[in-house]
Amino acid sequence: MKVGRLHAVLEEIRKDYKDNDVANLLNQLQSALQQSVDQPTPERSTAFKECYANISSVLRESGVNRSSPIEEKIFVEIKALPHVGIGLLDRITKAIAENNVTPRDALTEIQGIVQETNKYHKTVDTLVDQFEELEIEYDELEEGEFEIGVSIPKAITKGNIEGLKQELHELNQTFRIFKEVSGDEVTSIEIKDLSSSEWQVFLDCVPGLAMCFAVAIERIVALYKKLLEIRKLKQELSKNVPKNALKSIDDHLKVAVDQGLQEIAASILKEFYKKDESGRKNELNNGLCKALRYIADRMDHGGTFEVNACEPEEPEAEDEEEEKSKEFKAKLKKYAELKKFASKVNEQGRATAQLEARDKPILMLEQVSNSKVQNKAPT
Repeated sequence: MKVGRLHAVLEEIRKDYKDNDVANLLNQLQSALQQSVDQPTPERSTAFKECYANISSVLRESGVNRSSPIEEKIFVEIKALPHVGIGLLDRITKAIAENNVTPRDALTEIQGIVQETNKYHKTVDTLVDQFEELEIEYDELEEGEFEIGVSIPKAITKGNIEGLKQELHELNQTFRIFKEVSGDEVTSIEIKDLSSSEWQVFLDCVPGLAMCFAVAIERIVALYKKLLEIRKLKQELSKNVPKNALKSIDDHLKVAVDQGLQEIAASILKEFYKKDESGRKNELNNGLCKALRYIADRMDHGGTFEVNACEPEEPEAEDEEEEKSKEFKAKLKKYAELKKFASKVNEQGRATAQLEARDKPILMLEQVSNSKVQNKAPT
């Protein structure tokens, strides 16, 4: 992972832990359970339940639960999940539920969780302090900035330069299509960051492209989840139905993938492509179908895509006269539009985080290179 991204994630973990006063809530939970075990009374049992309800509410609403797919992968790499948000709450809940009859055993497990979690967060504190002391880079979006993040498992590129070169070419061709559809200049997209624990690429983009791509990701994920449900149903049926009788389900899945991606392409063109050029629109439809197929295939093999935006800062007038001016009102209008845009992009652009981990691909996509698509600006 890139050190600047790691720095940002560690700072997010530290801030979440301190702002939510998690250490204090953990100590209160442990103390209440200790008192309930040592001298069980209805009042002490109620006090413990209140402490558990308090920490449950905080951990359930924790900001780390809304991390992007790539941030989630960093959490996994640095073993953060058991010590933050829902992951920490799950451990606490499991310790209580599995030892409901033997509360002293529950206390022992809770004490271990508290000790491990506090130790982990002290390590995070130390690392962030050292990063700041050494002035190590810190990667975060600046106000009004948009970016697209792509994470590709190394197995797809076979871990070599030639494979990476081809993958970046495919990625570039995909975004040239999206740039033209969204009305952006059809040029090679700018890379902000590139890291290699697995290939993680962060791309600079304008708001229109960000929204167009976020919508595409959200709709591909919806299609994927729909097909995953069909696949699960087939697995259930396979226990009692002959294999030859299930072949029609596989045939349906193949057709459903193609039809679904074609429908997504058509809807995106209708929403975002504003030029009245029917010939070029047909070419873009073909190119967009191949671009969507590339994205769906990478997602099916464990890749992730995300779109992130940092909301702009609200402009402030220096005096009453400026506040009443047309220029300032225009600034406020632009600010409101961009803020709404950024909020929607963030809501839609992290859709791949909703996908469950899977052992193998389910879409059965045939590899289609879009390198031959005519990605040229209309003349």
